[in-house]
Amino acid sequence: MAKRNRSASPSNTPRTQRAKRRLARASPPTAPPPTAPPPTAPPPTAPPPTAPPPTAPPPTAPPPTAPPPTAPPPTAPPPTAPPPTAPPPTAPPPTAPPPTAPPLTASPPTVPRGLSTLSTDTADSLTSLEKDARVRIEAYENQSLRDETLLKSGLNAFLTWLPEAGRTSLARDVLKTSSGRELYDVFMNLFTGLAAPMKSRSKAPSVVESPHSKRQEQVDTVAATLDQPERRDSSFAAQLQLRDNYRCVITGQLNTDQWEHEGEPGNVSHGPTEGAHIIPFAFASWPGVSGAPRDTSSTWTLLYKCFPALRRVLAVEEINTLRNGITLRDSVHTQFGKFTIALKPTDIENEYEVKTYKRYPPADIPAIPSDRHVRLLPNTEHEIPCPAILDAHWRMCEIFNASAMGDTIERHRRDWEELKGSGRAVVREDGTTDLASLLDIALWGQVSA
Repeated sequence: MAKRNRSASPSNTPRTQRAKRRLARASPPTAPPPTAPPPTAPPPTAPPPTAPPPTAPPPTAPPPTAPPPTAPPPTAPPPTAPPPTAPPPTAPPPTAPPPTAPPLTASPPTVPRGLSTLSTDTADSLTSLEKDARVRIEAYENQSLRDETLLKSGLNAFLTWLPEAGRTSLARDVLKTSSGRELYDVFMNLFTGLAAPMKSRSKAPSVVESPHSKRQEQVDTVAATLDQPERRDSSFAAQLQLRDNYRCVITGQLNTDQWEHEGEPGNVSHGPTEGAHIIPFAFASWPGVSGAPRDTSSTWTLLYKCFPALRRVLAVEEINTLRNGITLRDSVHTQFGKFTIALKPTDIENEYEVKTYKRYPPADIPAIPSDRHVRLLPNTEHEIPCPAILDAHWRMCEIFNASAMGDTIERHRRDWEELKGSGRAVVREDGTTDLASLLDIALWGQVSA
């Protein structure tokens, strides 16, 4: 039995034990590997996290580097601050226009002299209203009407040289027209009712009515204020001479009679001087004793519409006041009435620039002060020329010079003088008389009457 038991437990044999020991030596090394991998696996997994730490330092290193970029941002805002500073440069441009506005307000130096409605030397900036009016004028097509070739240059001259309120009023009249004929009537109303009377010697010519009912109502309103016509006053010239020290206010030449009275001083330039109306006497002269004709009412309506400042300083009964007169040498007086010389108001009170135009005689220019400026000294006893009235005369000079209206009026006047002296006004029995021509000339005859 014992024998069987030893054979039944072979594991107790030396061979079996050696095999077990070999197996045990072999298995432990093998078993740990499978078990080791799990522990070893975490280490490999740990290294990745450990690897990121080394990688994390780089991100941590960039943060030090990031601050430099963050430092530029503070520097970047300064560049961003300039942009806000750049807009201020953009703001100055809007501030630059205001410097341009002063030119438009440049004429208000006349405000102290009561000329708040006077504008600048020229219309430096046109309103959209005036621009639209010029477009309407340019679109006019000739209709074979009398003097219509003057329409465009004439209306544009008025729109350029009238004071601001006058320009606006005219622009509205132009834009209210609905046909070429109405536009022509607007022009002829100005031509016959303002331009022609300015060159008239004694009485105003016939006036073409405005096509606008509002203007016709204004004529009726003005007519109610016109009572008696004025008569020429001999004391007018005498008072002007006394106020102006018997000298031409432009050339400074002494009146010849006064020169003789003062003992004929050898170093004094002298010549015949006269008292001159600035706004012509014809504006206040009409036939009859009362009640101005409609033509005269139309003329004063246009005068006030185009030169609103005159409402406050001149009326029919004031045509012979000293504020509407100056003393001029006879030759200068003639040219002053032809609108070839003017006294343009300046920014200095009572100081004027002497302006001459192309038809002013060159031989007479040396008598004008070399600096082209004259100053009218205040006078405690006699009223000096009104700046608003001299301004209106100067602007009419510019209007005549910028268009052919002045030359046309002079031509009509010459034709009338020739007609009166030639006998051509007689209607021939043989039917050869040019009646249309005679009527055209006769219409303008009143200008030279």
